[in-house]
Amino acid sequence: MRMAETVGPTGKVFAEDITEASMKWLNLRVSLFHLSNVEVVKGSEDDPHLPNERLAAILIVDTYHHFTNYQTMLKKMLNALEPGGRLVIADFSLAERRIQPRADQVKLHEIDPNLVRKEIESAGFVNVKLDEFVDDDGDPPKMGFFE
Repeated sequence: MRMAETVGPTGKVFAEDITEASMKWLNLRVSLFHLSNVEVVKGSEDDPHLPNERLAAILIVDTYHHFTNYQTMLKKMLNALEPGGRLVIADFSLAERRIQPRADQVKLHEIDPNLVRKEIESAGFVNVKLDEFVDDDGDPPKMGFFE
């Protein structure tokens, strides 16, 4: 809803997820709140099914750590971005857990921002900014902005 408002009536939001439950929830919200500028897209574990070179930005919130086929997904997201487009990832990471292997971090629903940086750079993105912060509720640090 916030993204639909942010892009305005002439913009477009692609709300993507991979589960049937999420599809139902997203479609219900689009219908209930008359979000005419939102298109719900069912992706898969290795393809977000987003249009090529059409998106100004991709926002991934508290989800990147779940990606199992992250290299394939990242490459497809890079293809979905228009030139100069941005990938924004916001995910949890406690500093003391960042030394653990990726699989162990994922079990904790966290991921080291430096690991993410390496993964996205190997997929062809250029790191332009990495911010760590704690939100107003005191939640763990989240990360970054990438192109």
